[in-house]
Amino acid sequence: MTVIAWDGKTIAADRQCSNAGMKWATTKLFRLRNGEVCGICGDWSHGMQVMAWYEDGAEPASFPDCRSDEDWARLVLLRADGLWTYERTPYPLRIEGCFMAFGAGADFAMGAMAMGADARRAVEVANQFSTGCGLGCDTMTFEKPAAMKAASARPRR
Repeated sequence: MTVIAWDGKTIAADRQCSNAGMKWATTKLFRLRNGEVCGICGDWSHGMQVMAWYEDGAEPASFPDCRSDEDWARLVLLRADGLWTYERTPYPLRIEGCFMAFGAGADFAMGAMAMGADARRAVEVANQFSTGCGLGCDTMTFEKPAAMKAASARPRR
């Protein structure tokens, strides 16, 4: 169970992970080698497998065979060209809009952002009211990798 919120600039996620009636804190947002941010929502081990597939090139033919009706994960990707999500197939869906939320606390987060909250505050609201998320909040924004930043900062001739 998770809540991931995006306010058009920043992505935020709760830190609660649970299994068999026990909960613990974990990180759900990851900085990829290319500067993108990846959030995992749903089955953790499947999410990690799909994230590795994405970082290795996201070839549709090698999409992990780890999706069932009961256990699957959503990857939420904050890229230079916006917000994207992978669900049960190797074909992403682009999110068009000024904000979005996913996971168990999505309704609470969407309501908070509709009332003017940023992504961090939206996750904090969801953590307060949803039993499926909690234990804090992490935030990230898209960043170009250092080598790309340096190359784009050089004057062109």
